[in-house]
Amino acid sequence: MAAGDYMPVVLWFNFLAGFLYIGAAIGIWLQRNWALRLSAFIVVATSLIALGFGFLVFQGVAYEMRTVGALAVRIGVWTVITLTLMRSRHQM
Repeated sequence: MAAGDYMPVVLWFNFLAGFLYIGAAIGIWLQRNWALRLSAFIVVATSLIALGFGFLVFQGVAYEMRTVGALAVRIGVWTVITLTLMRSRHQM
């Protein structure tokens, strides 16, 4: 499948965010308090990238619809992870 009309800023963010995902997974596995903060950071950072992406789309920059879906899924998944960590922290 061809790459299509990708945006380099989103591509680089996704690459770098992968390292944050691994770090957060390790923190969650080890039940570290910082895992919650890192998960929340991932949600905020991904949302900011999505806003920037949306701005570029409205400016007329070519894009792939897959990117819209991928950003939505990432924001949704990390929001659920963050909220779950928040709830589990309050139940302790």
